[in-house]
Amino acid sequence: MSPIFKTSLVKDNGKGRVVGNNHLKLSLTQNGSKPPFDAIAFGFGEHINPINKGTTFSVCYHIEENYFNGNTNLQLNVKDLKIEQN
Repeated sequence: MSPIFKTSLVKDNGKGRVVGNNHLKLSLTQNGSKPPFDAIAFGFGEHINPINKGTTFSVCYHIEENYFNGNTNLQLNVKDLKIEQN
């Protein structure tokens, strides 16, 4: 089993989009951290509107290697997210 991490008060850097069948592809930052962390959230497409408006949220995730088009990078595989109530 991979460890699950939780990070609060994250934002998408503005490139968040729905891909595939209701999945989110995100680029997450916390307090303007650089570089942003790529993330995939399977089945969470309904959260795209508040995320694209800059609302902060919490994520639970594990870290995995993503192999795509011959490239390998680390990405966060989001298992749950919660939009923060402002």
